[in-house]
Amino acid sequence: MAALFTRSLHASIGGARKYLNTEFSAIFSLIVAYGLLISPMPIWAMLFYLTVPILVVHRLVAGWRIPWRDPSIALSLALILWSTTTLIWGYDPSGQNASRLLWLLDGASTLIFFLAWLIAVESADGEASLEFALVLGGAGNAIFAMIRHFLYHPADDRMWGWGISGQPVLGSAIMAVLFILTLDRILDRRGSVWMQLVALFLFGIFMLLSGARGPLLAAGICTLYRLKGENGRVWLGILAIGLVTLAFAVFLVPGWVKNTLSGAFTRGSDYHFAIWRETIVEISKRPFFGYGPTARLPITLPQLPHPFPHNLYLSLVFYSGIVGLFLFMAMLVGFVIRPGSRRPGRIALCLVPLIVGLTDLGQMIKGPAAMWYIVWVPILFFITAKTEQR
Repeated sequence: MAALFTRSLHASIGGARKYLNTEFSAIFSLIVAYGLLISPMPIWAMLFYLTVPILVVHRLVAGWRIPWRDPSIALSLALILWSTTTLIWGYDPSGQNASRLLWLLDGASTLIFFLAWLIAVESADGEASLEFALVLGGAGNAIFAMIRHFLYHPADDRMWGWGISGQPVLGSAIMAVLFILTLDRILDRRGSVWMQLVALFLFGIFMLLSGARGPLLAAGICTLYRLKGENGRVWLGILAIGLVTLAFAVFLVPGWVKNTLSGAFTRGSDYHFAIWRETIVEISKRPFFGYGPTARLPITLPQLPHPFPHNLYLSLVFYSGIVGLFLFMAMLVGFVIRPGSRRPGRIALCLVPLIVGLTDLGQMIKGPAAMWYIVWVPILFFITAKTEQR
């Protein structure tokens, strides 16, 4: 009896291991989609903590090895580890002194997310599964956000998103990434064109209603880049989609054009120049190794106490010093020589956070959070691109 139980237990464990090995990309893709669909965010964070680290550790124990010899992967991991290591000497000039343990968890979670992605794309359909999960989850997020907006906050000038897209700028930046990803899939005919046109429409509506200028500009520039080399019919088709999306936004919110234009001028720089000046002052005091992830700026602005730098590049120096910025820039230089650098869709995808980062974005290791979808997803799609698509 005991021998039978032991054999049954070993068979069950063996079956579970085989399932985890073969279905890793599907499970991880579901987690990625849930991150866009679940609200509030702590529920998704807990789901991530309870599943993905276990899956990654299981694969490491089973013999999977990190591809350190790939320069882009090595530099990306070095940036994550360095940004987390700055906790050792970190100092918060604002005196807020956020929990270092929580930021250590953020750094570890970002590392786990990065490794899980590398494992997932090794399967034959891993990349396609992740793309589909992102488009589907993003479309669901946009629908939920619009339903809530028109049911409960129809008078608001700006639409606040759903769950992870709750903050207008970050939510719109996520939609900009998904917009370019979906556009690339449509142009390369990966998946159902008509279903993805609907998703493209939803992402565009979200960005327009959120009133975030940087992500909308990034989406426009990256769309033009992705369309480079396409024929006139494609250009006319995308123009038609853009006009229909704009008309629909005006139909949904009759005062949208007036509110958007007036908001764009009355909001001005949203205190960005004051924040950047203070950031540069603080950087000059600790330029090489930074202040660490717990730091905030020692200024208080109306409705914005102790802000972060609101610029990806200044944030890198502020939090991680010149060393952090060097690792990031070296990672970008490494992209140029990769096979993925010949895929215009992947280049356009990576350009989104680089453009949005001119006026927003902060910590590279914050997570589970919007930064994963805005920064790390484009980076990971790029560095794991295996062949030229077109």
